[in-house]
Amino acid sequence: MWLLPPGPMRPYNIVYVVIAFLVWWAYCGYFLVLRLVSAMQRRSASEGRGPGLSQDLPTMTVLVPCYNEEKFIGEKVEDLRKLKYDPEKLEVVFLDGSSTDATVQVIEEAIKDLPHFRVIQTATRGKIEQLNSFLPQVTREIIVNTDVDGRLEEEALLQMAREFAGDESVGVVGGYVMPAQSSRLEREYWKLQNQARVLEGKAFSASIVVGACYAFRKGLLEKFPENVVADDIYVAFEAATKGKRVVYSPAVKVYELRSARTSAEFLRHKFRKSNAYMLEVLRFLPKVFRMPRRWLFIYLNKVLQLLLIPWIFVAFFVLMGVLVARYEYETSVLLVILAFSSLFLTNKVLLRLEGSGEEPASVWLGAYAFIISNLVLIGAGLAFPFWRQKSEYFKIGEPAKEQARMGGGQADG
Repeated sequence: MWLLPPGPMRPYNIVYVVIAFLVWWAYCGYFLVLRLVSAMQRRSASEGRGPGLSQDLPTMTVLVPCYNEEKFIGEKVEDLRKLKYDPEKLEVVFLDGSSTDATVQVIEEAIKDLPHFRVIQTATRGKIEQLNSFLPQVTREIIVNTDVDGRLEEEALLQMAREFAGDESVGVVGGYVMPAQSSRLEREYWKLQNQARVLEGKAFSASIVVGACYAFRKGLLEKFPENVVADDIYVAFEAATKGKRVVYSPAVKVYELRSARTSAEFLRHKFRKSNAYMLEVLRFLPKVFRMPRRWLFIYLNKVLQLLLIPWIFVAFFVLMGVLVARYEYETSVLLVILAFSSLFLTNKVLLRLEGSGEEPASVWLGAYAFIISNLVLIGAGLAFPFWRQKSEYFKIGEPAKEQARMGGGQADG
């Protein structure tokens, strides 16, 4: 075997190669298969031609959970007001959690001349609780959930409607979310994640959408489970488990105003998101025997990437040290070369997406983000049995002192 040194094979040599293969599979082989599958099942030329501007549009309810958002809420109302969609088929509902600032007053003043806009005080601060308080009352065909700090391009709702109309199997459509302002590391991380989600969606179903803006069909779920923190992960898993497709659409451009601008914010946010992601992965584990085969393939790779690879990654470097200490350089050098060539292949070829408007992520920053993310996953895994969060906590990108004064806020997307 070319990866093993000459002479008798030792157990740690074989274990090292197996571990290296698992790492390669999780971050290269997986995307290679997705790319091949998506290439073999290109949608028909008619897909994406979308409905007309009025009579063929589905009815929509846009939900905006909010709490103490006077700084952003006026801009959010204006952002939603300018969206191109038939007002007779659209309603916008702000779900306020009894804000202690001027959030409600700002909304009421801004929507005076918008009869299809309204605000409801839910008397609860958590995002999940606010959504659950109103979801059973929704009667329209499509439910859109968007965060206060999410900024949508004018045709975002029309593009979502086209995704649903083009394929009856689509259960969830996620916006292509990008940080409006952030550190370079955060931008590269988002770029890699976005490209991976689009590729998953083309093959079958994206594993996640982003809370800044996503939509789902009425009837997909009545309410979120009370202990859900990441609604964007839960809704994607729920739809895919039920055999529905989750599309992460590059045509639905969304910009998130609050994002990590420092390394400390990046690490804190990724730790919280990793904790929430692990919760949803484990929640759906008992349902593996009911999952469609294509979604099962993606789901099991999420289990591998989130729960196993960080620890396998540590074992990889430990065994590399053992090999180097024993002067067995051949295997170590070959696998390091394989790792970097695979990283380049994944970034420049497998995750290169036409129509996204983005260049491939930096290979070196991608590698750095990969290492940091796996270290965060190790920390989140160690803390998981002992720490849980709610769907309300400090908003990323804002000083803690200011948020404490304002009373906290919604969960980050």
